[in-house]
Amino acid sequence: MSGKIKLSFMESVLPEGIPFSYAVLVRGGLGMGKTFFNQYIAANMSKEGHVLYVCFDDDPRSVIEGVTRLGGREENLFLINGFSPQIQSKNVVDTITEYNIDSLQGSVANAAKRLDAKLVIIDSINDYLVSIDPRDMIKFIKGMKALSRERGLLTLVVAHTGTDDINNLLDTIEYTFDGVIEVDVDPTLQQIGLTIRRFRVKRMKGVPSSINWIHYDIINDEVTIVDVSKLMMIMRGEK
Repeated sequence: MSGKIKLSFMESVLPEGIPFSYAVLVRGGLGMGKTFFNQYIAANMSKEGHVLYVCFDDDPRSVIEGVTRLGGREENLFLINGFSPQIQSKNVVDTITEYNIDSLQGSVANAAKRLDAKLVIIDSINDYLVSIDPRDMIKFIKGMKALSRERGLLTLVVAHTGTDDINNLLDTIEYTFDGVIEVDVDPTLQQIGLTIRRFRVKRMKGVPSSINWIHYDIINDEVTIVDVSKLMMIMRGEK
């Protein structure tokens, strides 16, 4: 397995890809495509090795369905169920029943080592963000970075923005991550009635990257880049 994972739709802003051994924050509003982004990476990584998916925002069966629909290998996908202990599924290796950040870190570390996972996804950490001291969250992130370095794996941590409290907290702690990917809706286009999503690599330590926003849509389970300049020309009736 190579030292970085490359994504075709990010090639213009992250040409060398995301290094393994990194812990990366994926932040943005609901409905922006963060879960699709994670499941897309999980599907591709599961073709090469084991993937550990910690699901808080969706039940394990839905995660499995999403990853396999994108071509992932179900036998290489393992889950920690933080959604509900009443909803179980195959490939669940542990269950989270209380929001204790030390327990979460221990569960992830033990499972990742046991499975020799190459990718860890935590979707999402919002339930912890609203209930624990920010210093404990920073300690957790540093623990995930240490695990990523030790095991040579990529860790993706999802956070849903939407309130000032969450945004301010993420602004405070995001420096502890190796990289930050941000997704939202273009506010300028929204003012003229166009709801178009966009992403940017806000930061990715040690690799070439651009902070330019890339507009996109998800069509037929693929990320499709949207050329906003051409779209505006069409709207104005220009060729």
